[in-house]
Formats: sequence, structure tokens, C-alpha cells
Amino acid sequence: MMSKMVTVLFFPLVVFLGGAWLMSEMGGRTYILNRLTVSSLPACEKRPLNQRLGYDKSAVARYWNTFDHNAFNSEQHLLELDLVFPLVYSAALVTSLLLVWAMLDRPFNAMWIVTPAAVVILADWTENLTLMSQLKRFRLHGEESLQESMIQLASLATCTKLIAFCTLALFIVGLVGLFLMRSLHHD
Repeated sequence: MMSKMVTVLFFPLVVFLGGAWLMSEMGGRTYILNRLTVSSLPACEKRPLNQRLGYDKSAVARYWNTFDHNAFNSEQHLLELDLVFPLVYSAALVTSLLLVWAMLDRPFNAMWIVTPAAVVILADWTENLTLMSQLKRFRLHGEESLQESMIQLASLATCTKLIAFCTLALFIVGLVGLFLMRSLHHD
């Protein structure tokens, strides 16, 4: 029983961290991070856009202004890879949640598990597709071509994704805690 709970807790973590590492390696994230490290941006703006709790048009322009041709190509590739990644890490989260949910004798409707996962996926896709369109505009016509409303949409999607992801992660911890409490109470 304890090994199942460890699996339920760590399976999505391993999938997420492993997938993020693989995506970074395949997409050239290290190259971008190295450029950001030597840039004059403040530390809070050296974090990739998909890891920020909010950004605006000027923040995106400052971020992308540190890029050269290779960094732009890496960013484009990362955004494309990140259209698949939400399916992978959301599947891992849902799998763990459904396992512990079943072990708790299905105390609530499974839609409470599936819905936040769908929100994560849709928000991540919205973020990536919107940033891809803005990156193309930026590369072709410069920062003046960035659309504030589209950047706000991407920022809102990023925040939604991060909050929904954290909610699912906390949900796993909470359900495992509930399962362990019930197990101790019945023993």
C-alpha cells in the first residue's frame, strides 16, 4: 500500500521533470538561458515566459530582444514541443489521481479530476499558440508589431495553466493524505 502511494505521488513528478528536461534538451532551452544570463535584464525577467505569473507586451519585447537567430529558433521549437508536453504531464497527473481516487472507493465524480487537467491542457495550448503567433510577428516586424491583447491572452493562459497544474498536484497530495488517514484509522 505504501509503495502505491509513493508511486502515485512521484509518478507525475518524474514524468513532469523528465519531460521538461527532455523538452529543454531537444528545444535548446540552455542556449536561451545562457543568453538571458549574460543579458542586462533584471533577474525576475530572465525566467522563461511559460514560468511567469504574468507578463505584458513590454516584458515580452525585453525578453525577446535578448535573442539572436539561434535563440529565436530554439524558442519556436520549444513552443512547438510544448504543444505535446501538456498531454504527457496531464496524463500522468490524471493517472495518479484516478488511482488514488479508486483506492478511496470513488468518493466524488471523476470530472473533478478530469476538468482541471483539461484546463491545464487548453491553457498551455492557448499560451503556446498565442506566443508562437506573436514570436512570428516580432521576428518579421519588431516589437511594435506585438499585440497587447494577444500578449495578455498568453499571460492569462500561463497563469491559468500554472494555477490549475498546482491545484492538481495539491489534489494528489490531499487525496494521498486522505487515503493514509483512512488506512491508519481502519488498522
